[in-house]
Amino acid sequence: MEEFIISVNNNDYIIKTLEGEFSSLIVGDKLYKIELIKKLNDDVYSFLVNQKVYQVEFDYDNKNLDILLNGFTYSIEIKDSTYHLLQKFLSNNTKNKNSGAGIVKAPMPGLIVKVFVQPGMNVVEGDKLLIMEAMKMENILKSTISGIVKEVRVSEGNTVEKDNILIVIEP
Repeated sequence: MEEFIISVNNNDYIIKTLEGEFSSLIVGDKLYKIELIKKLNDDVYSFLVNQKVYQVEFDYDNKNLDILLNGFTYSIEIKDSTYHLLQKFLSNNTKNKNSGAGIVKAPMPGLIVKVFVQPGMNVVEGDKLLIMEAMKMENILKSTISGIVKEVRVSEGNTVEKDNILIVIEP
């Protein structure tokens, strides 16, 4: 188990990671399961935290990290090896996600509410692909690449499980 300290708005927190795993963090006595869903652009990411989707914007340098979440900015002072752990987490997860950039998977179990695309359509990065309802929230899934829609594997009204392939886009 690795342990590090961060200071959020001048309050110190001890963060622990499970052995060799950076996707599970313990803050105090609470466990947070974190999964990077998508890198939306250089500083904006979509995360699944304890089965809730969050869009987070990062602004960081070697000593400080500002996180914009739900309209609030959290200033985090990077202490010791925390910066390197953050870089490792983001780079490892970004490599994994970019390797399948044309494959749109369900970020969690849910219901397909609306499908905006069909095979043969051209899409550009940021285009709406579908709306998925999960945990009483509607989530708009957007294209992370430009290309041609090759497959749409779901229809409105379908229920899907986490990691089901929904749409395939060829760059």
